[in-house]
Amino acid sequence: MPKRLISAGAISSALLVSGCASVSGGNVQSMVVTTAEKGGRDVAGAECMLSNTKGNWRLKTPGETTVVRSNTPMTVKCEKESLPAGMATVESATRAAMYGNILVGGLIGAAIDHSSGAAYEYPVSVKVVMGDVVSIAAPKPAEGAAPGRNQSKVHDKRFDLPPASGFADAANVNAVPSEAARKAYAQWLEKPVPRAFVLSSDGRAYWSSDTSAAVQRATDRCNERASGCQLYAYDDVVVWKASNVIEPRQRRAMPETGNAFENAAGAKQASAAGIQTVTARVTHRDPLPAPTSFAALDDIKALPNTGEKGRDLYREYLTWAVPKAIAISDRGAIARAHGIPDAMQSALQKCEKFGGPCRLYAVDGNVVFVPFPPRQHLFHRPSASNFAPADDVAAMPFVSERAREGYSQYLNLSAPKAFAISARGHWSHLGNDSRSMKTVLERCEAHGSPCWLYAVDNQVVWRAEANERIGLRQLQPMAESAGN
Repeated sequence: MPKRLISAGAISSALLVSGCASVSGGNVQSMVVTTAEKGGRDVAGAECMLSNTKGNWRLKTPGETTVVRSNTPMTVKCEKESLPAGMATVESATRAAMYGNILVGGLIGAAIDHSSGAAYEYPVSVKVVMGDVVSIAAPKPAEGAAPGRNQSKVHDKRFDLPPASGFADAANVNAVPSEAARKAYAQWLEKPVPRAFVLSSDGRAYWSSDTSAAVQRATDRCNERASGCQLYAYDDVVVWKASNVIEPRQRRAMPETGNAFENAAGAKQASAAGIQTVTARVTHRDPLPAPTSFAALDDIKALPNTGEKGRDLYREYLTWAVPKAIAISDRGAIARAHGIPDAMQSALQKCEKFGGPCRLYAVDGNVVFVPFPPRQHLFHRPSASNFAPADDVAAMPFVSERAREGYSQYLNLSAPKAFAISARGHWSHLGNDSRSMKTVLERCEAHGSPCWLYAVDNQVVWRAEANERIGLRQLQPMAESAGN
């Protein structure tokens, strides 16, 4: 009988000891935070606060800190001067070790780990987009793994990876400069991070995912089978530059009777070997215009009066073989042609169908653009008020953060341009238009409130005294102004 009592006590003690077991790794983890603009360009030096029910932590991006785990979301808010704040709400997930603890330690250990936060984990890497408020889902378990089975990984030497180049948004499959690689890229986007996508000089794709060594593995695979291997993207960051060259593999013609082959341009080549490379011999029919110093060929943002869609068209143009030409209008229309002798004339004719005068922007590998003569305002331009510097986005009164973002975009527009606001926060802007002052005031007042000009071209004309501001009634046509 005593022996039975001792055995029962020993068993109870064993259960009690195991019941206090805790998830290995404790209740802390590392988190890496990076920041970027909406266009994808990396932002360095943003001040970020990470907060959950367990505490607050600060870092400067790109940066890493150790946080206390919790079953509640982690809020990551980042701020940097001259940029709108960005915020991400990061959900946590149950760790695989939690389930093991229930089996080994029972509900007592599980309760302790739930309370301490040790049972949960956040994604190791978080990207905050300035000006956006987003929610980031909890780490997903690997396919076929137990719930919470997520080995959160980050890239080896992650701070040595190149920043976003601004070439394209990571989700833009059509921006990949090799058409043959786009299907592989679309599949790669569905793979778990860390991931890397590499292109060879002839446009073949090599990738790796779900490993800290993704960049090295994808590059090694490419180097084993091809040459000129360059990283196109990792995770959701495109690092490719427009100056990188892709030359699709030349197709090889099979021998025909007489060993005569005809390429796309109609030129015949004889082959003694029976197999030969087919090369195009199309050239421009007209003399090429002289290159200008307007911008570097790969400076995509230099393309005047165009939005992101126009820049995507230009990115694709850069990947084409010669002969090629791209033309733009003074209002931002774009037209392209390639592979034909009259590519320059064809691009200009297509462009002019959109209305407005057109000029060649680039031919083959050279920028040949000569800027259009500046347009003139049809109304008398108010003098600068000295209310604030033109680039002081925060100085504009009455308006929301969205309006300030609009004003930041306005600063990059071509003159003649104008920006109007109302005391109730309405606003409007327009660039590259001779009637911009009148048009923005009319659009702004369509919301039902009086509006005034805040800026014209690159000068602030806003005045603190209401009776000194410029509204629709104060606009003077240039002819009237000249006669006074």
